[in-house]
Amino acid sequence: MQGFYFWAWRKGLRSKPFLQDRCKVSRTHVKNRFKNRFKIVVSKPNKLFMNIRIGNGYDLHRLVSDRRLILGGVEIPYEKGLLGHSDADVLTHAIMDAMLGALALGDIGHYFPPSDPQWAGADSIMLLQQVQGLIGAQGWRVNNLDAMVIAEAPKLKPHIKAMRDRLSQAMNLSIDCVSVKATTNEGMDAIGQKEAIAVHAVVLLVQ
Repeated sequence: MQGFYFWAWRKGLRSKPFLQDRCKVSRTHVKNRFKNRFKIVVSKPNKLFMNIRIGNGYDLHRLVSDRRLILGGVEIPYEKGLLGHSDADVLTHAIMDAMLGALALGDIGHYFPPSDPQWAGADSIMLLQQVQGLIGAQGWRVNNLDAMVIAEAPKLKPHIKAMRDRLSQAMNLSIDCVSVKATTNEGMDAIGQKEAIAVHAVVLLVQ
């Protein structure tokens, strides 16, 4: 509006009634445009917005001897592995829990109970694909995921890309929709003492 006043002054249109009238018209015009846009958003929400759900997953497994260490479907060279009924892929488990949680479908223990022998040593990537089929049957798909692996050892940075590649292939996602990060617990608690590895995961589902 200040720009208009300067233009009016340059053109010699300095009369107060003219400026007041022009200001009134401008404010009314802006107000009407805002109201019209608001009506469009309210009356046709499905045309402008897609349905989304957000899920959070968490898992933790102990590190023990004589077990393979598998994270995100990738075997990591290390002297210890994660203890669990399946392959104990803590990263993939957290992602599955986030997917199920987004649709209030419970957790992976409900679908793959540790008491069931058929899941002994199971490939968690295969279980992930089953969960993806479950949410797909309800009309949902994963848009993107973000996971944080908390481990004091081993160092995971050299393996991050391989984990992202494996997960993106298994979930049929673009690599830039799969984020995997790693951090430590600065020597604190069981994770900091190299006794366990934990993962937090967040997943966005769209319909």
